Amino acid sequence: MMYISWGRKLKSLGGVKVGYHLRGKRAWYFLIAYGFIQLIWYMILGSLWLGYGMGYVFFYLPIKGAIKLFKYIKEKNPQE
Repeated sequence: MMYISWGRKLKSLGGVKVGYHLRGKRAWYFLIAYGFIQLIWYMILGSLWLGYGMGYVFFYLPIKGAIKLFKYIKEKNPQE
């Protein structure tokens, strides 16, 4: 008798189930919405990292290189 009730319990728990007793189509809709939210969040993070990288490559490195170049020129050709 115990095995029969255990089998029925497993059958009733089968299928897609995500918290809040979501089953079937509602669970799939929830997962799709959750996936879109995650996609948007990681796209925002990715764009911020790309912006950071572009700022580093196009602003920080040229300024750092120009400062080094000016110091090198000043050391090579003293005006005094």
